[in-house]
Amino acid sequence: MKKTTEMKVHSVRLPVRVWTIMRRLANQNYRSLNNQVLKIVEDWMVDRGYLEDSERTTFEDPNSGS
Repeated sequence: MKKTTEMKVHSVRLPVRVWTIMRRLANQNYRSLNNQVLKIVEDWMVDRGYLEDSERTTFEDPNSGS
């Protein structure tokens, strides 16, 4: 999918048990691990009022013809 939002690459250290759970969640939700982490972070930010739901990262649908 083509990104519509500029991204910044960072390294994150997580305990292996957390990383394993994240990978399992990503697989269950048909997401990349990166997109799963992004979803969890954005969900947290929306829930606490740091980010509006409409401000979430969006990706273009490759089947949309854009």
